[in-house]
Amino acid sequence: MAYVIHTSGSTGRPKGVMVEHRSVLNLIDDLHRRAPLPDGFSGSWWCSPDFDVAVWEQWAPLVSGGSLVTVPETERLDVHGFLSFLGRAGVNSAYVPPSFLPGLRDRLRRDPGAVGHLRRILVGVEPIPLRLLQELRALRPELLIVNGYGPAETTICCTLYAVPPGPGDSEQRTPIGTAVAGNELLILDAEGRPAADGVGELVVSGTGVARGYLTAEAAQHRRFGYAEGRRSYRTGDLVRRLPDGNLEYLGRVDRQLKVRGYRVEPAESGAALRAVLPLREVLVDQRRCRASDRPWSRTWSRTGTSCRSSSGGGSATGCRPMPCLPASSICPPCR
Repeated sequence: MAYVIHTSGSTGRPKGVMVEHRSVLNLIDDLHRRAPLPDGFSGSWWCSPDFDVAVWEQWAPLVSGGSLVTVPETERLDVHGFLSFLGRAGVNSAYVPPSFLPGLRDRLRRDPGAVGHLRRILVGVEPIPLRLLQELRALRPELLIVNGYGPAETTICCTLYAVPPGPGDSEQRTPIGTAVAGNELLILDAEGRPAADGVGELVVSGTGVARGYLTAEAAQHRRFGYAEGRRSYRTGDLVRRLPDGNLEYLGRVDRQLKVRGYRVEPAESGAALRAVLPLREVLVDQRRCRASDRPWSRTWSRTGTSCRSSSGGGSATGCRPMPCLPASSICPPCR
């Protein structure tokens, strides 16, 4: 086993995902095959260690005999500082978060030679307009761009899409691509049968599927299984197969939220709030705003009396990752 990484749980307790060495190396090899760089390249480490993309950031350059540079904390959340650091450090390969991509495009428009050593970027986490990525390719033709998709249970990415050059539709989402080598993809309808129209829940089997959950046996039985003798995982994600064979992500088949790449079960956020506040009922949902896309909650007190609106998760912050905690709480008058 290479590592255990925790993801949100519907019971209110995070689930530890057990990922094997072979799965990590398989992804690194396939991404390198699709977007090759010379051995000894330099990579950057931007992601938090509790986000599994950090595993790819760290090991992709190191297994190729290259070097790893850590993005300073002072530069991590500022797109201009981040891009300037990549340029100063001579980084060849980087993960670039979705919110930084327009800034990278604007920097290259102003200065075509900016971030001059950068030759490959991995993107993903949330739907990205295809035109934006193709604009980057037009501005820097030698830049290889790979859009990755996958839950932690399928080892960082279970599909990859190498962005081609050319004009894109401003309304079109970037496809999530085709299966990572060693994986097989099934699209099932609501009855659990292969979807005749190519739209349904994505099920992944093969090399990239994790060993299972460390302790959450009930969740393991619901999500993990076997398909043709190979471990499989039901992602809960709704996808569509495009005419060219690539997949497009459409959303969820359940109420799970996605916050800056982290999967969040509303029940987990609600459980965290009920553990520290006298609440009768909690409704957790997601709204996007300029300040934050973290969940917001609407709460009712256990005693039936009104409660005061608050910001953040209060004392719940000590027991849940930040994306699981509401950015704001709305407490309506109780009837």
